[in-house]
Amino acid sequence: MFTVLTQDPAPEPQDRSMQVTRLRGALQVTRFYLEHRHRYDVVYVSSGRIAHLLLIPWLIGTSTIVHAHGSDILFNPTSVKTYTRAFLSRLLLRRATRVIAVSQWTKSQIIDKSSNDTGRNVTVVPNGVSVKRFQEGDGREIREQFGITEKDFLLCTVARLDPRKGHRLVLQALNDLPNCKYLIVGAGPYENQLWRKIEENGLEERVIMAGFVPDKKLPDVYDACDLFVMPSEHLEESNNVEGFGISFLEANAAGKAVVGTSTGGIPTAVNHEETGLLCEPNASSVREAILRLKQDDVFRKRIEQNARRWAQAHDWRHIVDRIDEVVDSVVANR
Repeated sequence: MFTVLTQDPAPEPQDRSMQVTRLRGALQVTRFYLEHRHRYDVVYVSSGRIAHLLLIPWLIGTSTIVHAHGSDILFNPTSVKTYTRAFLSRLLLRRATRVIAVSQWTKSQIIDKSSNDTGRNVTVVPNGVSVKRFQEGDGREIREQFGITEKDFLLCTVARLDPRKGHRLVLQALNDLPNCKYLIVGAGPYENQLWRKIEENGLEERVIMAGFVPDKKLPDVYDACDLFVMPSEHLEESNNVEGFGISFLEANAAGKAVVGTSTGGIPTAVNHEETGLLCEPNASSVREAILRLKQDDVFRKRIEQNARRWAQAHDWRHIVDRIDEVVDSVVANR
């Protein structure tokens, strides 16, 4: 039996073992915990960014679990309030009974940033994907809508329009990628800058800015492309990094090879030369990776077959079982 504390207004779940209580702010969460603390064996938070909420449970002696992703543990305090929160979150990352990290990179950062010398309480459990959903896409309508012909090799990025995601590296490489078009799916603050780069490089006929696409249409988007590419960068000045990259698994589930960079947690999501290619975060390396998969059909088909199996191994059913194992071990040893 478990209680979910959230400020999300989503409908009530059907699972009778789950009680959802909607709260807002640390004060309400702390008050709720103090009133009901006798009911709980473990307190679990879904992000390192809110690890400070574990302070009272930790002081009282309740077992705690933090699920850490990437940027959520690279704190960038800008005020006394955010500095205090960052200090407490680092403390609770170090003192938590267990920490679940979504990638090996995230684990290494936790050990480094939290002075966790051994990492014995940090377990890597990668993110997952709803495989069946992404196997059922039909991209024919998408290709027809955007005028993509059989001769066009369609590259695609599905991501928030953010400087970290590496769209600009694909744009820089595109003029040296014959017969390639590039579909950019997503919305965000980087949109105007991307439009300027497209115009500056004369790529208006080769780049499609599709904007926001409803979640239910994403399987069709992945099915439409020939290759998924997201060469994310680690923007150290703003602590902006890819902690994992679920979209790589979504593309794999759709049977697509992927291109990512060797930054952050992406090497945990992309199995190099098995489910895709890892490259350096620069236009030349991105171009070489795309060309290799574009020009070698046999290699790409092998990658696509492996990609489906890799996604299946990361189906949420299996990932949730691994998370449950961590929770169960904490309960058993409390």
